Amino acid sequence: MVDSNSDIYSENRNILPRLLPKRIKKRLDTISSYIWEDVQRLDVYGGPVNDEFFDLSTGKQQEMDPVQEGEYFGPPNADHNLVEQWQQRWFRVDIPGAEEGDERPRALHWDCMGETTVYIDDVPWAGLDVGHPYCLLPHRACTLWLDCGAYQTAIWVGGKKPDDNGLRFDGARLASRNEFAWCVYWDFEVLFRVMEHLISHEDADDAFLGSGLVPELKSCHPVLRILIDRLNRACNAFDMHGLSAMKEELDSTYQEVRAEPWQLKAIA
Repeated sequence: MVDSNSDIYSENRNILPRLLPKRIKKRLDTISSYIWEDVQRLDVYGGPVNDEFFDLSTGKQQEMDPVQEGEYFGPPNADHNLVEQWQQRWFRVDIPGAEEGDERPRALHWDCMGETTVYIDDVPWAGLDVGHPYCLLPHRACTLWLDCGAYQTAIWVGGKKPDDNGLRFDGARLASRNEFAWCVYWDFEVLFRVMEHLISHEDADDAFLGSGLVPELKSCHPVLRILIDRLNRACNAFDMHGLSAMKEELDSTYQEVRAEPWQLKAIA
C-alpha cells in the first residue's frame, strides 16, 4: 500500500497531482506522432462502383482512373442491414521499393470508410477498415489491388461512418515505422490503459481525462496513485532527455508494478 501522505503528494513533487492524467494522455498522443516517418502520398486509381462482386481477375480488367482525396462513392448511408446496397469497387496502388539499406518496416495507410481486402501477387495480403487502417508491406516494389466493399458491417470510428453522400476516400500514404518509438509507445500505452481502467472505478473518467471538476486522489486505489506518479516521471524524462530516457523510466515502472501471483495471465 502507498501511504496517502507519501511524497507522491508532497508539494515538492506536484502541487496538483490529480491533474496529471490529462498530461499523461497528451504525452501518449505526442509519442504516437514519432512512430511513422518519411510519410509520402500515394497515387490511387479506382474502377467503377460495381453492383455485384467481381473477383480480382475481373477487377484488373476494369478501367482505372485517378481517385481524388475527399471523393465519395457507393450508396448513401451504406448499411450492412440493407443487402441491396452492398456494392464493390476495385483500387490499384503502385508501391515503390525501399531505399537500399533501409530496413524499417513499411506500411500502407489506407484512409477509406469501406471494408477492404489487399492483394499482393494475386494473393490476399491484409484486411483494412476504419478500425484497422494500415498494413505492413514488403520492402520490394509491388502493386496492390484493393477490393473495397462500399459498406461497414461491424466497426465504426468517429467521423468515419457513411453519410448521405456515401463513403469517403481520404487518401493513401506510404510510411516507415520507427521501431524504437513503436516499442516505447506500446510500453506507455499498456500502463496508460491500466491507469485509465483504475480511473473508471473512481466514476470520474470525464473529470480525470476529459473536462469537469477533478476530485482528490488521496482515497484512490494505491496502484492508480503509483501509476500516475511513475507515468508523470516518464513524461518528465521524455521532455528533458527524449525517448530513451522515457524507456528507462517505463522499464523501471514495469519492474515495480508487478502482477500478483494469483492474477490471470493472457497468452496469445
